[in-house]
Amino acid sequence: MGRTDLVHYHFLQSPWSYLGFDRLMEIATRHGVTVRHIPLLPSDIFPATGGAPLNKRHPSRQSYRLLELERWSREFNLPLVLHPRHFPVDDRLAASCVIAARDMEVAVDGLVRTLLAAVWVEELDLADPDVLSMLIGKAGLNATEVLAKAQDRSTEKTLAEDTEAAIALGVFGAPTYVLDGERFWGQDRLDTLDKALSAR
Repeated sequence: MGRTDLVHYHFLQSPWSYLGFDRLMEIATRHGVTVRHIPLLPSDIFPATGGAPLNKRHPSRQSYRLLELERWSREFNLPLVLHPRHFPVDDRLAASCVIAARDMEVAVDGLVRTLLAAVWVEELDLADPDVLSMLIGKAGLNATEVLAKAQDRSTEKTLAEDTEAAIALGVFGAPTYVLDGERFWGQDRLDTLDKALSAR
């Protein structure tokens, strides 16, 4: 049997990506699988796949989203601010930092979790380079090196390529977990992902 490929497509400003992150990593660790973290931008994914940004959705959808967020945060005993001060913001640089760290071949698990929690727990601004520098350091990485690489044209190209590849796979929202080519959309599909890994 070949090496298992588990990809975590996420939006850094997705509360669902935040809510699912710890469970994803626990499942992956238990199965001895490495997770490849690929950040995407809803502003790129939604127009290409028929989605709508939050402020364009019907009020009934928006209110139900809040109800579900409260339920899931209670279910997993995870803190979550329903209306964070800095949401939404332009998180292209933050996503580029994850790509930069990944391409520098350093572990990015901690960075992804730190950035997700920064929005939904700490209410920090992912568009602020100074905030990003602090968060990168908090994750144990070299902020100067990561930010420099994040602003390189090659990283911008990688983000575009990752987006094209995700759309080609059928990714339309976050989080989406792709196990050896099979998609699992949403943190509420993690139990199904766990079973799929157990069957391998």
